Amino acid sequence: MNLGKYTVSLIRIRDGQKVEFTENFDVHDDTCDDWSDWISTVIFLWEDGNYSCNCNRFLFFERALGKTEAEIDRLDLRGDCGSYEKYRVNFIKDETGKIVYEEHE
Repeated sequence: MNLGKYTVSLIRIRDGQKVEFTENFDVHDDTCDDWSDWISTVIFLWEDGNYSCNCNRFLFFERALGKTEAEIDRLDLRGDCGSYEKYRVNFIKDETGKIVYEEHE
């Protein structure tokens, strides 16, 4: 079930390059009756969850640049997350364009 879309702006710390992309937020478990606050789950994913790791942010960043999975595989360090470049969430916007999350240096 698609609950909506959100837009993320990521910054690669090394050179300040920014990318922006829009994602669908889909849930595959419809047992929860109330997903009205789904944007909180998105924020958790980027702040403390799986998307907070630089290894995953690397993947989002490179995909937003339009690279193919083969190109990304050639760049991927496949090491521990600490060996990846650092990325910061510039902002996350909800569907109305309101900024709902920002990371600060």
